[in-house]
Amino acid sequence: MKRLFKILITAALLTGIAAGLTGCGSTATKQETPADGGKTTKSGYTVGKSIQAIKDKGYLTIGCDSSYAPFSFIDTTSDNKSPIGIDIELGKAIAEEIGVEARFEPMLFKALLSSLSTDMIDIGIDAITPTEERKKIVDFSDMYILCEDKMIVKKENMSNLATLESFYGKPVAANTGSIQEKFANDFIQDVQLFSSPNLPTSILELQAGHVAGIVVEKSVGQQYIAAYPNLAFSDAVLTGSYAKGYSVAYKKGGDDLGALINGVVAKVKADGKIEQWRDQYSETAAKMLISNKK
Repeated sequence: MKRLFKILITAALLTGIAAGLTGCGSTATKQETPADGGKTTKSGYTVGKSIQAIKDKGYLTIGCDSSYAPFSFIDTTSDNKSPIGIDIELGKAIAEEIGVEARFEPMLFKALLSSLSTDMIDIGIDAITPTEERKKIVDFSDMYILCEDKMIVKKENMSNLATLESFYGKPVAANTGSIQEKFANDFIQDVQLFSSPNLPTSILELQAGHVAGIVVEKSVGQQYIAAYPNLAFSDAVLTGSYAKGYSVAYKKGGDDLGALINGVVAKVKADGKIEQWRDQYSETAAKMLISNKK
């Protein structure tokens, strides 16, 4: 009997120990739950380190060039001269999804990517084409709009500047650090490149006869052609152009932020917002340019 009693006691103890171990295992699993508690934004995007850092400070810092209508330009009719445009609207939509204020940081295009790497800005929205070279520095969202490059010339010179070859050896302007500048260097033989800080400066150079043409994205150039009757697009086909489409740039490693941005981009495109903003701000920019000439 004593032997049987010892066996029963031992079995009971072993059962209790096993149950205790199982209980400890369950507790450990719960402790391994992510510290963020599985937080999501209002549309269900996971809040990781990048988004949480933005939420903690309470605003999204967006780098943009304020002289590139209809994407980003200054509303001269407003009291605070605030930036408006396609990129501005997209930036606001991204900030809204995160649940914070959108703060825009005007800067030259050439400073955008380095500003992301040094955390001066959270994202860059400035009609940026995601080239392979740029992908080595930052990450990019899906494209939110397609684009096409053209050459702006004076109407009086159109017949003499109707092919890409007709610009060989001539002075041509393009924004510093842009894919238009890269195209001019790579595909216009013996080009005398004027690396311009912005498009308005290039227009002044063209009007003064200092350059033969300006390499520019079509929807951007249309504002200036509408405002300046003596300007037009050349018939030249810019074979080799790097212009494909524009994406939002963000710091490498921000996968949670990238997923959210892609979601916002997909939604505004599906809702027809990009086309709506393009038409709206193209018209606004043309009117402002005409008004400023008076």
